[in-house]
Amino acid sequence: MDTSNEGASSFGSAHSSGSSAVQRVCFCERPTIVKTANTEKNFGRRFVSCENWKINQDCGFLEWLDPKMCSFDKKVVHHLHQRHEYLEAQVKRYETLVEVEVGKVRAEHEKKNCAAKGRNGE
Repeated sequence: MDTSNEGASSFGSAHSSGSSAVQRVCFCERPTIVKTANTEKNFGRRFVSCENWKINQDCGFLEWLDPKMCSFDKKVVHHLHQRHEYLEAQVKRYETLVEVEVGKVRAEHEKKNCAAKGRNGE
């Protein structure tokens, strides 16, 4: 496993999973957290590092959980990530459209109920 600290400065854009499933401590004896790199060189590759990375006071501890990927694998993972983001955006768009349509149907239903009550003298 590659435990080098190469490119550690490029992890500012890393995504934290919020998980401490990996039972390790860093150089400053703090619990480590699992993150996923979002850099072009290591996109999608998981690693553990000091929990203080968010406040820029980490000790520099870094250990890769996933092996290095070949360029084709990187392209595939990156493409899948982009596709996932696109599909999530589409889902949100359709949820909004459904909410609008449901609102229209409810308003029409309410209007009909009021009209029916008026005819019945209620």
